[in-house]
Amino acid sequence: MQDFMAARGRTIIRTIAVITLILGLGLHVKSQLYLLLAVIGGYLTAVYYIFMLAARLQKTMLYLPNKAKQKAWMGTIMRFTMLLLVLLLAVKLSITIFFAVVIGFFIMDIIVFINIIIFSYNKKV
Repeated sequence: MQDFMAARGRTIIRTIAVITLILGLGLHVKSQLYLLLAVIGGYLTAVYYIFMLAARLQKTMLYLPNKAKQKAWMGTIMRFTMLLLVLLLAVKLSITIFFAVVIGFFIMDIIVFINIIIFSYNKKV
């Protein structure tokens, strides 16, 4: 994970900054700039989710297969619980904030996973 962040971290930050700027300008034109905080909240939720996934995978590799399976399930339950809590909080605030958080989450996921694919491909070549 550290190799990945060293190699692709700046690219991810730049891409997110450009997308956030474009979203911010679009939301400003529609007078809904407050939704930008919800999108950023979605970014942060995705980053937390991805790092929890990476940490759980690294820990799981150290265990025997039966114990690893149990730990992987526990980690999956914890990640989905956290994600569900964030989304329920967003729904309680408003539906538009919920959708902004979901959009931010998926934007960050897509960007990180595309960069993981690029990193893996470059590492193999």
